[in-house]
Amino acid sequence: DNRNRQVICNCNQGYTGARCEECAPGYYGNPSQPGGRCQPCQCNNNIDMSDMDACDRQTGECRKCLYNTEGPNCGICKSGYFGDASRRNCRKCTCNFLGTEHSQCIEREDCVCQRASG
Repeated sequence: DNRNRQVICNCNQGYTGARCEECAPGYYGNPSQPGGRCQPCQCNNNIDMSDMDACDRQTGECRKCLYNTEGPNCGICKSGYFGDASRRNCRKCTCNFLGTEHSQCIEREDCVCQRASG
């Protein structure tokens, strides 16, 4: 920049900062350590890669899973949903909410009844 004589770096994909010293949103690692680098967060494509808080920039743990997914890698359907998280097709269970084990919906028609209600 000629006006204030600052160096402006063009960062490689996955890096950000004035000197590309940080991992960009959707990436994690510690590029400031010797041998450190930024790598994509492993969230099964179930995060918004432009969201700064979608995954932990140090550990890579997924924080803001999308498409009704959850888990440290957004790899499972949320409780009350079924399907394949890696294919973004987690769908809400249609079982009767009362008397159903919500965490055990396997398929839309395959409901597990609570023990107390039968």
